[in-house]
Amino acid sequence: MDITNYIHNDIFPSRIFPNGIPYAKIGQFGLDQGRFTFSIHIKNKPAIEVKKWGTWGKNYNVIVLELSGHNIHGIEINNWNGFDFAALTCNGTRENLSISISGTD
Repeated sequence: MDITNYIHNDIFPSRIFPNGIPYAKIGQFGLDQGRFTFSIHIKNKPAIEVKKWGTWGKNYNVIVLELSGHNIHGIEINNWNGFDFAALTCNGTRENLSISISGTD
């Protein structure tokens, strides 16, 4: 399932990616006093033009969404060094979410 289905306030991501986010890369993540943040780097051209960003492919070619959550009960990260832009898969509920990126490594 697409990650936009798990974002509580998904109005903007759903407008720029109405067909979902098929490929992405997790850029960074952080933990701070029970709050978990992570960024998703997306190289898909957005469905709508955001004038203040400029022109796709000229002024920018990556969109970064920073997401956060609370009440984290567990995090498992595997093969962190082998990641790149690849298929993004999400499963679970808004309370229990599993995110995986599967590529050639």
